[in-house]
Amino acid sequence: MTTLSQQTISSYVGDVVPLFLRGDGVDQHTDVAWTCEGDAVTLRRFDSADEFAFRNGVLLSLIKEGTATVIATCNGQEYRATIHTRPMKQASDEDVLHYYLADTHCHTSRIHNRQDFAKHENEDIGDYVDFVKNEGLLDMSVISDHACVTNDYDFFKGFCLAQECHNPLILAGTESEITYTEQDRIGVMERHSGELVTLMTAGYIHAQTYEEYENEILRSPAPVGIFAHPHVVGISTPGIWNFDFAKHNTPNMRKIMRSVEMGNGGDNKENLLHEYAYSQALDAGFRVSVTCSSDSHGPTWGYHCVAGKTVILATEKSREAFHDALLHNRFYATESGNVKLAFSVNGSTAPADLALTDTYVFHIELDYFKEDPTTIPVTCQVLSDYGEVVYETAVNTSVLDFTLKSETARYFFLRLYDSEGRKTWSMPVWCSRAFDKPQSPCITPLDMSTFTATTAKKDAAVAINGDIYDTFFSEERLPTVVIDMKQEHTICALGYRPHIVVRKGKPFGWTTSDESKGLVARFRVLVSADGKQYQEVACKTCQTLGSETIVTFQAVLARYVKFEVLGNIGTDSRRPNYADSQTVIGNLTVFQ
Repeated sequence: MTTLSQQTISSYVGDVVPLFLRGDGVDQHTDVAWTCEGDAVTLRRFDSADEFAFRNGVLLSLIKEGTATVIATCNGQEYRATIHTRPMKQASDEDVLHYYLADTHCHTSRIHNRQDFAKHENEDIGDYVDFVKNEGLLDMSVISDHACVTNDYDFFKGFCLAQECHNPLILAGTESEITYTEQDRIGVMERHSGELVTLMTAGYIHAQTYEEYENEILRSPAPVGIFAHPHVVGISTPGIWNFDFAKHNTPNMRKIMRSVEMGNGGDNKENLLHEYAYSQALDAGFRVSVTCSSDSHGPTWGYHCVAGKTVILATEKSREAFHDALLHNRFYATESGNVKLAFSVNGSTAPADLALTDTYVFHIELDYFKEDPTTIPVTCQVLSDYGEVVYETAVNTSVLDFTLKSETARYFFLRLYDSEGRKTWSMPVWCSRAFDKPQSPCITPLDMSTFTATTAKKDAAVAINGDIYDTFFSEERLPTVVIDMKQEHTICALGYRPHIVVRKGKPFGWTTSDESKGLVARFRVLVSADGKQYQEVACKTCQTLGSETIVTFQAVLARYVKFEVLGNIGTDSRRPNYADSQTVIGNLTVFQ
């Protein structure tokens, strides 16, 4: 008997639902014509000439409230499904929210070749689903196979398996790669984008541009995008990948993107780096919170794969409630996977838009999924614009209350550390102030060929020679580089270019943290006319670790410039094994 997989579908606007024709003699290659009566639903067909086409199924994007009829015609027979759509249920201020644990970025296979991926000789999407179902410890998990290796059949299959899985909930998605590169100011080839995990969309694409990505993803009305591992050390290009948030904060991208991934996988990856992109995305105007994930490529999945988790605050354990929470930033990241965090500012529970004021009353409550004293936070920081820490306090109780003053803050979020340096990052609150528009400073680099550079312990000429691959390795944790320009110049900016971390050719056991731990996290700039009396002209937290950080200041006449490192990635991580990290510098440039 031939029939549709569902004859009646009732769901919410924003949902993506698979529908397929099944029966004797019907398979993915059977020619089925699909039509739709009514405008509440759009169809995504998979009927290309590709060998992995899926002609007997469609994905339905429920785009507006109403009723529609989807008709499948095969061998002269019609098969009909009635679709009823209603508004998505949204949590209100009065609703009780529960804490749920999720892995928001996971792969069903370790294979990176499209032809081999489709053969399923090793792992399969079904293996992944069975694993997380049998383990039963996560509340939600996500299928996010690479768009460059997946295909119509497997993408569709993910939605079918997800539809049937309720413990944990599974959301089907993909990880798209945007691959354009460009040269920076000093000729270094940079990848100004990376990979984007997208959920709840009928489309997937291996995009070359953001425009391609947007057009495909916005086939569905309520996609959820994640900036995946934003500072990953690349294989395709030397150095650290770098999302250019300020350049790509288009209305469409702001609609799609909801998260910046703080942690993916274990400590042998780039998890020391990703958090610096959170404030960068917020500064660019993105309405994002943060996620933690396994980024596992099989065959180990589930709760025990890695400790870090995304915590979702939702009214119930359902696809609709979780979708609502993701769209409205009600989730956060915790590296220990154990911290229940809630906080409010001026009586509004995060995430929230605050009324304009200069006084902010914080109330923070802490709880835990299970008893584990090592995961209890010992320090709480408040971060604001440009990733600056504006407040820090010890955590001696499960409830914290304090008040901050600011006439300029555009947002706040919390960063908590436990005794082992594992972090929990909160959702943000926004302060009703306008964000800066991106500006390119009108500056010119000085010819530094006659300048000298030293630290307290060694010559530092390689830090200013303009060769980004000729790295300065300090003998100190936090060195101060003194640049002698030999005569006075009127200067107005300084540029710091991180050391180029290269993944290729490294010995067995090497991890990216071995090198990235030494990158500069915070610095200040001081100037002097005589080399004795210095004045501070700038202080900066680095947010982009894959390209040059340029800090500008009021023009000043000086001969000497001090680049004083206040913290590197390792020391600022507060992880004991990185406490003595020595600083590495790719290049320093003085501008006039």
